[in-house]
Amino acid sequence: MTERNRPSGRQAPTLRDVAREADVSIMTASRALNDSPRVADKTRARVQRAAQRLGYRPSLSARALRTNNSRLIGLVASDLMLPLQVELILGARAKAAELDHELLIQGDSDLGHSHYLHNCDGNLLIGMLPEHHTHDPMRTVNLMGPQATTQLDVCRSDSVSAVYEGFRHLLELGYRRIGLILLSHSPANAGRDLALAEYGIEVDDRLTGFFDSSNSGLEDDVNRMLDLGDPPDALVAYNVSGTPIVLRALKRRGLVIGTDIGFIGTEAGRTDWGDLLSPQMTALHIPAYRIGAVGAERLIARLRGEDSPPQTIEFPARLVVRESTPPR
Repeated sequence: MTERNRPSGRQAPTLRDVAREADVSIMTASRALNDSPRVADKTRARVQRAAQRLGYRPSLSARALRTNNSRLIGLVASDLMLPLQVELILGARAKAAELDHELLIQGDSDLGHSHYLHNCDGNLLIGMLPEHHTHDPMRTVNLMGPQATTQLDVCRSDSVSAVYEGFRHLLELGYRRIGLILLSHSPANAGRDLALAEYGIEVDDRLTGFFDSSNSGLEDDVNRMLDLGDPPDALVAYNVSGTPIVLRALKRRGLVIGTDIGFIGTEAGRTDWGDLLSPQMTALHIPAYRIGAVGAERLIARLRGEDSPPQTIEFPARLVVRESTPPR
């Protein structure tokens, strides 16, 4: 770029700078950067090269005013620090960028009762659906929520098959008193019931504990099960953030996973961490990054006019067998 063409006194290049660098009018530069068919291919390429050299990025607000489409999607999460939600966010952000969109992230505690970022073209919601859904369902995708009942697309893990696989693994190894800890709204207990029925074992509701959003009372539930006259010989914790709490509760009781009690936890990162424990932890691995990416892809397809019926897209968890589930 010549000194004559260098923008002066500005931190970021403008469309005028791009037009000057490419030696075209501002209108032509704008059309070229928006892939208008009215611009010759050679001119479009020249403008795009100029924009790349200058590091030019179009203004989202200006583009929204011109096209009524900001290419900005919102993501609302209950807790931006939870490991599962971090992976969902990373996957959604990567896919949004790949599809020429930007992701605006917000914790729902800062939004009052709206649950939506209304300055975005569409929204990804992590977790439970708002009690009173008022947003355009064709511009909303739920991640890790319940099966679609309000005409929204839902991308989530298949909790029923995940827990079924975990219980089958333990039953095949000789465990018979298996406790399950899960979210209160999760249908995952159906996977437990199916696996136990295949082995002719009745469900003992005393061997069920629940997480909530704050994990309050979780350690009490673990201790309650361990204090039974016939305590569990294994535990399945189907929750990412709750898994360390269960492990801590067992440690405080002086119990070693894989020796004193069988244990299956839950992971969601692209890099497993259960193998860092000693003994290493058998885990159900939720593909959260992929779920976030597919959710963003689904939402952007909706924003581009895809109008098929809403669907629930489920992803199986991968059972990673390690040392915490030895044969009985």
